[in-house]
Amino acid sequence: MKTVNEKNKNIILTAVSVIIFLITLGVIWIMHRTIHFQMDDLWYSTKLYDAENSPPIENIKDIFEAQVWHYFNWGGRSVTHTFLQMTLLAGELFADVLNVIMTVLTGLIIMLISQDLSGTKRGFGRTLAGISIVIGMLHAFNPDWHLNMYWQSGSANYLHITVVILLFIWAYLHALKSVPATGKALEGSSGPAATDRDNKGASVGVQVAYSLIMIPVALFTGWSNENMGPTAFLIAVATVFLIRKRGGKIAFWMIEGAALSLIGSALCILAPGNSVRSAYIEEKGLIAELLGRLFGISRGALVYLFIAFLTAMVLLGVLLIFLKEKAGAEVYLILGSAVISWGAMIMSPHYPERAAYGSMVLLILAIFLMAEKIIRAKKESVILFYTTGAFIWMRGIFLVLEFYAAKNYWI
Repeated sequence: MKTVNEKNKNIILTAVSVIIFLITLGVIWIMHRTIHFQMDDLWYSTKLYDAENSPPIENIKDIFEAQVWHYFNWGGRSVTHTFLQMTLLAGELFADVLNVIMTVLTGLIIMLISQDLSGTKRGFGRTLAGISIVIGMLHAFNPDWHLNMYWQSGSANYLHITVVILLFIWAYLHALKSVPATGKALEGSSGPAATDRDNKGASVGVQVAYSLIMIPVALFTGWSNENMGPTAFLIAVATVFLIRKRGGKIAFWMIEGAALSLIGSALCILAPGNSVRSAYIEEKGLIAELLGRLFGISRGALVYLFIAFLTAMVLLGVLLIFLKEKAGAEVYLILGSAVISWGAMIMSPHYPERAAYGSMVLLILAIFLMAEKIIRAKKESVILFYTTGAFIWMRGIFLVLEFYAAKNYWI
């Protein structure tokens, strides 16, 4: 009888999860179709280097030439802006479909990472519900979801590239999880850090696959944003250090990934165009500049990322103080990287709200990982988490619908 009841619960949960997910997809799809190419999108739709005539880009060759000019005359985000120009060339419908896919992928990857690192397995219904909650959090915790998820220039710079960054981080965190403090690979592990299977064909195949995949993933991760690229590099270095400290074997792809992310970060930050662009910024005195930057990161922590930081700190407190459970190195690495990516913005003369997206996603990942650990320690807490998640989801959907209603002059 108990098995039948459990089966019925799973069926109901799956049905509800599918309905909520479809509602979520419908809302963000309608919002994407409502927001058209605008502002910087219109400039990036041209060849860039011919400002007087503004001829539109027509093919890949035009995009390549535009990005070469951009690198030397405006900024180093060549990877994200290449993706941007390709989506602009493909048109609004393609861009909207891609944005929805990237949003769902963000939720899916966060769910899979949190389940992988916590050692839990959720069924289809719970995973789908989790994806919807993540999408809700991407709006509810986001200080400027309109400009970093729906505006196409913002989507390329934040939404799209963060998916790549998450995949990069996942590879390293999985490798760390596969080599616990004992230094011996987890039993049955087939991950890239399984030290007792190095001589087996399957393991060699995994190593080769990781090495090949890491070439674009690591390079794109570093060549992304001025704060997220270096942050990902530091995660890779810290993970390699911890694996080595635990007595695990360092695979080639780990060194390769760290090196390529560093190279990508250097290419982004040291681009000649950054200096050209900086020349347009009005110079201030040293004290005024310092105070302005301190104000920027303070606003980042206490306004842009406040809800996400607070939620993460509460869950960490529950895990450590009330449940007396260990958070684990993976949690501290993710939280630390969120703090670093936020603090790194002091190097920027301007910290716009939309730039908090990457740090927010890292905090959401840490929140889900800690939630999984808390549920494992105290199973009855799952109801509280789903209830809280439902309220967060509703806030996120409400903000989108409110924006939509205001845009159409309904309110």
